[in-house]
Amino acid sequence: MRRGGIRVNSITPGHIGTDMFAGLTGGSEQVAETFRSQVALGRIGDPAEVSEAVLFLLSRRSSYVTGQELVVDGGLLGSVPLAPMPS
Repeated sequence: MRRGGIRVNSITPGHIGTDMFAGLTGGSEQVAETFRSQVALGRIGDPAEVSEAVLFLLSRRSSYVTGQELVVDGGLLGSVPLAPMPS
């Protein structure tokens, strides 16, 4: 039984080279380098890479994908160490 035909997914971007990112770094190459060094792929993402993920979710190729978070972060979340749990 089909229920409403609505699929809900989300895109979670990492450090992406946008005006917002430039504002965050204040134009400082040193600050931008700190952010870049956190990313497993070793670079800041391009906005087009995020839009490609959005286009995938909008396409028929994702017709059986729902309730998912698509992380487009170059491996940022996987490379940031977790804070130790308090004892």
